[in-house]
Amino acid sequence: MDKILSKFNIPEYQGISLIANNGAVKNVSNNEAVRNVGDKYILKKTAHIDQCKRNISLAQQLSEKGILVPRFIPLKNGDFYTQEGDYYYSLMTKLNGKAAQIDTGDYIKKAEIIGKLVASLTLAFSNCECDVCPDTNCIHLLNDWVKREIADKSLPVSKRVLEYLDNFETLYRKLPRQINHKDLNGGNMLFDDNMVFQGFIDFDIAEIDARAYDISYILWCIIYVDEKDNPKKFHRSIEIAKCVFENYSSIVKLTADEKRAIPYLYIYIGIMVSAWISKSGNVDLAVSCAKCMEMFFDNLHYITFS
Repeated sequence: MDKILSKFNIPEYQGISLIANNGAVKNVSNNEAVRNVGDKYILKKTAHIDQCKRNISLAQQLSEKGILVPRFIPLKNGDFYTQEGDYYYSLMTKLNGKAAQIDTGDYIKKAEIIGKLVASLTLAFSNCECDVCPDTNCIHLLNDWVKREIADKSLPVSKRVLEYLDNFETLYRKLPRQINHKDLNGGNMLFDDNMVFQGFIDFDIAEIDARAYDISYILWCIIYVDEKDNPKKFHRSIEIAKCVFENYSSIVKLTADEKRAIPYLYIYIGIMVSAWISKSGNVDLAVSCAKCMEMFFDNLHYITFS
């Protein structure tokens, strides 16, 4: 690591420590790792050059638009990443924050903040350009590897859910498209202890897709609880999700088609994540995720917005 870090234009640092890697999912190879470099920097390693370029390009553009994101540190030769063997390395400033515990304390106030922040990111993305961001199609992915993984691993996704998503294609084609974060969970939005926003992180899987994807994704993250285990928590999460959406849509003026699409995208995201977890090797977790989506399919009226 010292050899790699010597290429970057930074002062001396004290210590390097591993803080995360994608081996968190069972049986996934360690393609990527994130390390603390002293207390000011983060060193990111990836096997995929396009992901590295995407993260750097979008963070730089978003920063120019006033969005709080890490700042990437140039190498001494002016580049923003370096290759060592099969891997690519980039260095960025460390954002001192953590994921918000949205369902505790004044959760409505937290929901208002998050809704407006996601809206600000959506608007900023609409003015970004990225030639290494794939232009994806949810329906094509569903009919390609997602359904195949569901069948191969016998995941508990019912025929009625798949038929519901099959009916999404015509509406999906009408939706406005732009760059999306594509993994806008709480861990990629950092706050201090007083709920002061510190920044968005991890843009390396950003893609062009339906504009409503990111707001649908964060709603999925919020409502992903089991009603049977804790009904009170489930209904609180619905209240939080509706508040997030109301504050988001007060800034991003979604079309009627986009509002109609959110339940479809919600179910699609749940099924796609189930298939991805299964493909990564953790079939037990994938089964739990799929079962949860079946429960929500029976309660879609909770996440229908007009």
